[in-house]
Amino acid sequence: PLQHSGIRLGHKPGRAASGRADVVGRGLLTETVFGSPQPRGKSHSPAYITRLRPVFPPRGSHTVLQNADGERARHVDCVTSGEYDDGVADPYALASLNPRGRGSLAAAAQAVQANVVALRVAWCKRAGLDPIEHDIKTPPPGPVREARELLIDRHVIKDYSLDEVTLRLRQVWGEFSVLCWLFHHEDPQHPPPFCKLPQDQPMRCPSHIHAKLVEVQAGLWRIVHEQRARNDKDAKNDPSFRREHEIALSRPVRIGGMDVRMCNDEDLFCFACEYAGMLAAVRWAIDDRWEWEGPGIMEVTLNDVS
Repeated sequence: PLQHSGIRLGHKPGRAASGRADVVGRGLLTETVFGSPQPRGKSHSPAYITRLRPVFPPRGSHTVLQNADGERARHVDCVTSGEYDDGVADPYALASLNPRGRGSLAAAAQAVQANVVALRVAWCKRAGLDPIEHDIKTPPPGPVREARELLIDRHVIKDYSLDEVTLRLRQVWGEFSVLCWLFHHEDPQHPPPFCKLPQDQPMRCPSHIHAKLVEVQAGLWRIVHEQRARNDKDAKNDPSFRREHEIALSRPVRIGGMDVRMCNDEDLFCFACEYAGMLAAVRWAIDDRWEWEGPGIMEVTLNDVS
């Protein structure tokens, strides 16, 4: 279980510990910290996924529009400007978010690719397997000269237990998959050379990124809910959980080609880690007020999917 592997559970800098670490294991990530112990002199911030507290995006990330009659029209989570191949078709959309540019995203992708490789090698060493036997086969990216602050310290990786490496690898794999997707590259197993991308490399437009954000938030919320339903014996006595359960059953979610209810606990654990990483990467890409793996960036509540 993760609570015995040295990973910090349910705690954030500047906030009281949420407790309930006793119910966190391979099948229940509702309060697991996604992040590494922070080494001295490093700025690598841990990030989290916690379902017990409502967490909202940075101030200003939603803009409420009004129509000609003064009625509330909708919330806007997308932008009309940025280094993308097309704009937002919605004439009511405002530039309420400031996305990161092509250069920043490419540099981050290369650094995260290096993290994927380092964590895969570490996992194989602990599991006694050859790296070529792992299902993640992304090659090394070469020298990382930009965004080096995103690299996970090798001493931190060395101190990880097998469970911690498993969690971290799947989370970082989710981040890398999204960063590849942003550049219209669907196969993170064979990524492009991010340090040599052409200037006219097409990128996803803001409306597509916003749709991906909605999809990932819904998927992660449903996965976390499913984990609690399976592993928290007291959940059925919680009125709020029962209400959420009705909502969850009314919104089928498929992950890995199957209904989330059909996944075994181990697959559900891996998907939770990957979806948390995907959520972090999408939020970081579309809104430059987020810090990389900063506090709250991997959190999702029912408010985010309603």
